[in-house]
This record gives sequence, C-alpha cells and structure tokens, in this order.
Amino acid sequence: MPPLPDYYSELSPFAEHFDQGLPSLCYHKIEKAPQGARIKGLYLSANLFAQQISELKRAGFHFVLPGLPERSRTNRKIFITFDDGFVSNWKSAMPLMKAHGCRAINFLVADRLGKSSDWESAEGGEARPLMEDSQVRPRPKRKL
Repeated sequence: MPPLPDYYSELSPFAEHFDQGLPSLCYHKIEKAPQGARIKGLYLSANLFAQQISELKRAGFHFVLPGLPERSRTNRKIFITFDDGFVSNWKSAMPLMKAHGCRAINFLVADRLGKSSDWESAEGGEARPLMEDSQVRPRPKRKL
C-alpha cells in the first residue's frame, strides 16, 4: 500500500485502510483557523467537514459508537470523535451530523463546561469557548 497523507482531506488515499477495520477520525475545532494559529491542523472549516461527511456517506459508511448497539447492515463503519468540547463543533458540526444521521462522541474537559480553553492562551494561542451543560446531551450509564 502507498504511504498515507498526514491528514484526512478525501477518502481515496484511505479507502483500502478504512475497509480493513474500524477507522476513527478525531476532530478538534470545526472553524476556520484564525490568523496566527499555532497549530493549524487542529482547525477544519465547516465546508471541508461537510464535504468529508458527505463523501463518507456516499461511500456507504455508517457512523457508529463503539459499545452501543448498531443499526447498520453494512461492513463500512466509521467512528467520529471531537476533542475538548469546543462550541464551534456544537454550532458547525452537530447540525450537519444530525442532518446526515451521523453519530459521534464529544470528549469533554472535566470541570470546563461553559468555560474556555484557557490552556491555549497559556501556550500563546487564543482561548476558545467550550460547550455548556445545555449543549451536552448525556447518555445513560451502562454497566461495563
């Protein structure tokens, strides 16, 4: 197999790999990278995110949550995560995911709901708003 690109921008280079397991795509901020952003790879425009989700749906991928019952009749499954609970993900990504019938997991920062990513300003970046309680949809606890 040829070497993979450093990041996912379209399905074609990854298709063979994606068909061999349960691929996972992790997103941080669904918004345009601000000028001077220290790590531009943490940002993805809402338009490019929409293109990626649409392409995966057209290719027959079903968005799953590991450990939960599946409704899929296809072997093409994918797992989407969002790190840190940024408001930009809730505003930009979630409506699109809902429209496409996609599911994802938000990994939130403990004790930071409704606050900001102040760790970024401590590193010379710009603190971004984090989701608040009303934007988080809890799942019932399951026994492991």
